[in-house]
Amino acid sequence: MQLNLFPMPYYNTLGFDRELIDYIDIVDDSIRADRGMVFQTYTLFPWLTVQKNVEFGLKIKGLDPASRRETSRHYIELVGLAGFENALPKALSGGMKQRVAIARALANGPQMLLMDEPFGALDAQTRAVMQDLLLAVWEKERTTVLFITHDIDAVLLADNVYVMSRRPGRIRTRIEVDIPRPRDHRVTVSPRFTAIKKEIMEMLLKYLEKQSCPLHVGPVPNLTSCLLQQNCIILILDLLNN
Repeated sequence: MQLNLFPMPYYNTLGFDRELIDYIDIVDDSIRADRGMVFQTYTLFPWLTVQKNVEFGLKIKGLDPASRRETSRHYIELVGLAGFENALPKALSGGMKQRVAIARALANGPQMLLMDEPFGALDAQTRAVMQDLLLAVWEKERTTVLFITHDIDAVLLADNVYVMSRRPGRIRTRIEVDIPRPRDHRVTVSPRFTAIKKEIMEMLLKYLEKQSCPLHVGPVPNLTSCLLQQNCIILILDLLNN
């Protein structure tokens, strides 16, 4: 899916405050570095070790070797890969590769972490482990996360869920996940989590049956303020466009 991160005069557009992002200047590293990205596919440099992968952005920014090493080792430890600093990506499992990708993104100190179906290629057990890892990392870093997924169980991660319609994808509704933090997968058997999941599924089934439910009208409520001020996890749930 394509997500518009620029202020646009259209409804159902997700946009940052113009003061934060007005344009992308490919020369200015400070503008690029305020967003980290974790993709669905594995995007590590295969010829670099875990530590060198995590240090890559820091090296581009001009940090000295000692600072790069200190920062990279902090985030490698944070994602549970201490001891694998000198391993090459070919020696890592899929979950470990995505841990490195998360560490590499966070090492640059982004204001926002963009995650595009980052656990989609993982098996169910590894996905659950990675979701718990992301929750634990978020509790320590408090970086705003925008997480796009087709997985309804990822509601576990979110403070707010924005549910999309069929193509052309539009925001249909916003659901607040009012489950206390900190969380882990034990939350998924709680009555409140089950109720939220049921609400989303019933809404989607109704939409599929009628194909005539009105789209959300007007700007997406409170998204900008949540992204910029609350340091929350936003889930874009795209269940209808697999």
